[in-house]
Amino acid sequence: MSMKLYKRDYFIIAVFLAYVVLLIIRVMINHDLSTGGIELAKLQQQIKEVKAENARLRIQILNERALVNLSEEARRMGFVLMTPEDVLILK
Repeated sequence: MSMKLYKRDYFIIAVFLAYVVLLIIRVMINHDLSTGGIELAKLQQQIKEVKAENARLRIQILNERALVNLSEEARRMGFVLMTPEDVLILK
């Protein structure tokens, strides 16, 4: 019993191999997409953290500016920093 392959048999083998190759490519693409999704979620979390830190720093900057403005206003009104010599200690 000899095995003679016909054109139709070659075509079926070629289609099957093409199907297998496409399945492998699909699995690779799905893997890349799933890992990309994980990376995207991590980046979105980092963005949230950076935005929260940015808001905290803006509030800190506003508070620091308020202290600087208060200090400047006190100087304009004639207030000065005290030195140890300016303090009178009563016993």
